[in-house]
Amino acid sequence: MNDSFSQKIKSEICRRGFRSNHSKFLFLYGILCCLKVFTEEKTIFKTSNNDTRKLFETLVQHISGFKDALSVTQTAKSNGTELFKIEVSPEASKALIKAYNYKGFPDYDLITGVMSDDFISGVFCAAGSLSNPKNGYHLEFSFKKAETADIFCKLLTGLYWGSKLRRLKRKTYVTVYMKDSESIGDFLTYIGLSEAALEFMNTEVFKDVVNKANRIANCDSANIERALSAGVKQIEDIERIFKLKGREFLSPGLREIADLRLENPDVSLKELGEMTSVPLTRSGVNHRLMKIHKISLDL
Repeated sequence: MNDSFSQKIKSEICRRGFRSNHSKFLFLYGILCCLKVFTEEKTIFKTSNNDTRKLFETLVQHISGFKDALSVTQTAKSNGTELFKIEVSPEASKALIKAYNYKGFPDYDLITGVMSDDFISGVFCAAGSLSNPKNGYHLEFSFKKAETADIFCKLLTGLYWGSKLRRLKRKTYVTVYMKDSESIGDFLTYIGLSEAALEFMNTEVFKDVVNKANRIANCDSANIERALSAGVKQIEDIERIFKLKGREFLSPGLREIADLRLENPDVSLKELGEMTSVPLTRSGVNHRLMKIHKISLDL
């Protein structure tokens, strides 16, 4: 999966701003519910997105009330990006647990409502990834806890995407994903990324146009190959008749078509019909060539 496209989407989410303090509250909740370590003793968040890191730090300080509550470790990944490990102090972690009344999994009643998009946005920034639409359509979320995956699926099902969700177990993770381009575009719109959704759908339209053009080109190529093959066979029939019986063996009408085909081996039947002394339809030309073919077979 193209990680750079996911990083772009996450950065857009973090830079767009919030409608209210409750919006910020739910966004951070979305991140915290995806963490493997979120207890009163310690909270650990790992991310490769610097905008997500900065926003997480700001929101933790704002909601916990502790300004010096975090330590950040930065390490280089093999793909050239940086991995940020943010550790939240016990005091701030305890304050967050209390603020959310966190029991180890999301509170469904808390995350439903008019601002559920903020919670979902936080989940995406912590556990989501989206393939570049140029390479395919795949939106997925990886959860460390099955209970969190259950509640997240329930939330999305209650919105629009129940029939489109798929789920599988990967080692110690539960993955929830969608591969339907329209549903992914609707998802991006729902979380407030209308421009990204438009870009996503435009890419799909462009791919469809290219695929259609390729199909037409392939069809045209096949038609040309068939026409050339038929033309070669027609010439073989005519040359066989001329060699064994002579040109005058054919009736004037058949002889005219035979001469035109020998002189114009690559043209279509329609074009041959336009060259005759009395113009013929494609069907008329084909009828005469079939007569020539039968004569050749009978010799």
